[in-house]
Amino acid sequence: MRLGTVVSAAFLFLLITNVHGSFALEVYAPEEITVENGTQALLPCTFKSSEVTRKETSVIWRYIEDGGSSKGSTTVLMFTGGIPYPGEGRFKERVTWAGDLNKKDVSIKIDKINFKDNGTYTCDVLNPPDVNDLPKEIKLRVVEKGLDNPVQDGEYVTIDKQQARGLLNDIENMYEKVEGFKNNMWASISQYQEELKQLKAKVSKVLQM
Repeated sequence: MRLGTVVSAAFLFLLITNVHGSFALEVYAPEEITVENGTQALLPCTFKSSEVTRKETSVIWRYIEDGGSSKGSTTVLMFTGGIPYPGEGRFKERVTWAGDLNKKDVSIKIDKINFKDNGTYTCDVLNPPDVNDLPKEIKLRVVEKGLDNPVQDGEYVTIDKQQARGLLNDIENMYEKVEGFKNNMWASISQYQEELKQLKAKVSKVLQM
């Protein structure tokens, strides 16, 4: 079965169930994820429904490039009838189903992520008679390897000028906070020393009586 036929059937089903659906289905996905260039990306998406999953449960993943609109979206993967159908475009050989309907997990994985994959991915779930009125959007940000990874002892990481300015600003803010803490600490110590002097003087006066 061609993907175009599957998608058309899914849209017809969505139109019908939108009339009678209860809209009790809720979809959950992160607003943004960051993935290193050349690695595999997991796009997580789950849902909650008052209805049990069945053969009619369908999922449509779409991609919208940065600056684009939903009208120009690309189908990344269609899941229906218990079978995943990769899209016909550049994701066809790279996308795999990573979900489990029994756990209401409809996530996907995309291999060999590159900078052209930056954009918005939408997760749309149909579980009749429950229908999700709005798909969830995930903003995918692709970065060079190592930039967003924690640095281990003895390792080096390359940063650009903008990141360096931000780091320098953070260091300066931390320095000011430490200086302020130090000044407050010395003020407290000086006050404590003065109180001790006054107490010592009072005790000495009592001893001289």
